[in-house]
Amino acid sequence: MSEQQQRAAWLLLAVAAVILTLATFYVYFRSQQGMASDRLSYRMVYNADAGDGLRLMQCSADGLDCTQLTSGDSTDLLPAAEPPSGASDEPRIAFLRIGEQGQESGAAGLGMPGGVYILGTRSKELTRVSTGVERVLGVAPSWSPDGTQLAFGAVEDLNADGEFAWDESGIYVSDVDGLQTEHIASGVAGGRKLSWSPSGDVLLVTGIEAGQPVPFVYALEVSSGVTITHPTIGQIAAACWSPDGTQVAVYSRQDHQVHVLDLQGEEIVAFDGPYGDILEIIWVPGADGDAGQGRLFAVAGHDYELGAGPLYERSASGASNQRWRPVAGAQAYTAMLSASPDGQYVAFTGFTSEQEGDLFVLERGDAQARQMTSDPGFEGLATWLVTPLP
Repeated sequence: MSEQQQRAAWLLLAVAAVILTLATFYVYFRSQQGMASDRLSYRMVYNADAGDGLRLMQCSADGLDCTQLTSGDSTDLLPAAEPPSGASDEPRIAFLRIGEQGQESGAAGLGMPGGVYILGTRSKELTRVSTGVERVLGVAPSWSPDGTQLAFGAVEDLNADGEFAWDESGIYVSDVDGLQTEHIASGVAGGRKLSWSPSGDVLLVTGIEAGQPVPFVYALEVSSGVTITHPTIGQIAAACWSPDGTQVAVYSRQDHQVHVLDLQGEEIVAFDGPYGDILEIIWVPGADGDAGQGRLFAVAGHDYELGAGPLYERSASGASNQRWRPVAGAQAYTAMLSASPDGQYVAFTGFTSEQEGDLFVLERGDAQARQMTSDPGFEGLATWLVTPLP
């Protein structure tokens, strides 16, 4: 090869290297833009103290672009976002509206005067779905996986004595068009959490008994109202579905272990819980390409009444080399866990008192949770809204 040919060959190699480098940078930046776009496709809807009552606010996953969703004389509580698989063509939020104009608030007993509503976040269309129910329990409504129904807790004055008693409480299911409300179970007491299975046929119900601060969990078959309890695992105080709905993790106060079960109730694995009793637990998906089974986040402590304590996480695989890890920035009074559908973000409320709290978010891969709000009063009880990408 002549010297001129060698120079030409080197020139071609140099050009090829530059093109490859530029292509690499292009792919990298496009992927970063895609990741940012994915992150911005999530918005948080949460409760905030507006001075004259709690309202619903929304903001981006980084805490920016905050706007108020609701206003008026009533108090709006416990938002729950429609699942991504829902039937609506716009993101919708279900929530409790308390102290509605014209409702009597002086009646004695359980529950709060109000109803369950759905709000379209773009159209601002508001629909009451709790037809015929006057008082609701302080538990967030739960969407069916297809977005056509809502489960919620309520109490009715069944014996017309002017009081709302514990044995008159129940679980109700409403169509989202508000045309039909069905009472499916009685005697659920105060109620703390409702979680609809990804298959849409079973509710996990976390309730409390009259005068007892320690919660209990049971499964409720939606179609029949049949209550299902585990025959051998006692004192189940917290439970959650796996992301794919094929398993359930339950915490037993009897042996202080987390038991991972299949849908027939057969135990797959069991491992010790973190220090203190688990008060709340969620199961979030792992990262893309992760061969594991996702991660468990648990609030543990001894304050059953507030339901708050330090936050811990660990792999859901049950591997013997895994341990619960304290989440930095969440080692005080934390509660109300909520994960984005892909597990990228976990939001929680950090309490400084029963009336004061702020919203925090832990992003996958971060070592410490970020405080998202700092205004006086209360901000928290977040849910993750999936918004369509442009």
